[in-house]
Amino acid sequence: MESHLLGARDLSIIETPPKNRLPIITEIITELESEPVKKAIQREMSRGGQIYAINDKVNDIELYSLKLKEMVPRAKVGIVHGQMPTTQIEKAMRDFLEKKIDILCATKIVESGLDVPNANTIIINRAHNFGLAELYQLRGRVGRSNEQAYCFLVTLPVKNLSKDSLRRLEAMEEYSELGAGFQLAMRDLEIRGAGNLLGAEQSGFINDIGFELFQKTLAEAVEELKEEEFSELFKDIPLGRKSNPFLKRAGEDAEAVKLILGVDALIPEHYIEDDAERFSFYQRFAKVTIKSELEEIVTELRDRFGAIPEEVNNLLHIASIRELSLRLGFRGIAIDEVSRTLRITLPAENQSEYYQQFFPHIIQSFKTIGESRVRLVPDGRKLRVVVKLNSKDRNVERLKEIEELLLMLVNGMPQPI
Repeated sequence: MESHLLGARDLSIIETPPKNRLPIITEIITELESEPVKKAIQREMSRGGQIYAINDKVNDIELYSLKLKEMVPRAKVGIVHGQMPTTQIEKAMRDFLEKKIDILCATKIVESGLDVPNANTIIINRAHNFGLAELYQLRGRVGRSNEQAYCFLVTLPVKNLSKDSLRRLEAMEEYSELGAGFQLAMRDLEIRGAGNLLGAEQSGFINDIGFELFQKTLAEAVEELKEEEFSELFKDIPLGRKSNPFLKRAGEDAEAVKLILGVDALIPEHYIEDDAERFSFYQRFAKVTIKSELEEIVTELRDRFGAIPEEVNNLLHIASIRELSLRLGFRGIAIDEVSRTLRITLPAENQSEYYQQFFPHIIQSFKTIGESRVRLVPDGRKLRVVVKLNSKDRNVERLKEIEELLLMLVNGMPQPI
């Protein structure tokens, strides 16, 4: 099926489900401790299956698990939520996968990334507090085999529900057939509204320049207003360009630093198999602002996925190099493999404040590594610093040398960075 959304993109929809899959029977009930829920749990356990029991809050998830235990005393109940230590989460999930747990009480932490074919019943407590996309994702945790799956949406009586909550629950019950994701997404858009982003006020402008550039332009405009028109309101708050127009924080205008380092820096699929999990770690690398945040990522990677491969080590060093480069105001860093040199691009020559206040300190720091290894090269309206590298290694050792060089420059600056 091909269709068009605002004339922006062709849209392909895959509606054919995998073979032997059955639609998930979805039922709305108004009381958790009811006969249908109890029978559903007993039915699933009698056929050797398992149950997800979803709660919308962490603070009463233990009470929720106790209620389920009272309803079916022979059931083995486990708990998992995002506030638990990583090791406990892993243990609970391992027990569930190994069938040591019959009912897994969880928050929406299990919304994606799990595939447990033996779990074919899900009970979502206070379902009216979840969004339609969340309910759809949660329901998708069951029915991943050729067994009939069931989804129970436990909610308030209809008279106590808001209009939107009722429409969401009705949509879940209506679109329970396989391949109904697109229809649910359209119903969700209808319930919540598309907003200005897709309206006449903004859509043409964003289509012209792209959403990322729009966000960047908006952020710059807000920063400019804070510094100029509303400077009195923000006089006691250190702003990026006002406190120091060149020593940037990581994550601020990160596109300004172009890195060409000639190494493989990525998270391999064999290290983190789940696409969403890999993307999450890429996002965390991009937002690193201080060394301790990088150390936290390293600790978590080792704890959850084992020894860190070379490609990920490269990514760690590159995240650090980018952060240090931003703080030093550099516009680009590239390696010339032929001459085995590091080429650092400085700001344009019209940035007089940079060259008056910071450039002398940078040059002085460079001199400590030997004048024979450093030279200045004009490049249009910009300057480049060319540094001879010691390391012959094209991967980790070279990145370490660059990182140590930038750290030396940071430490040589006249003020804390």
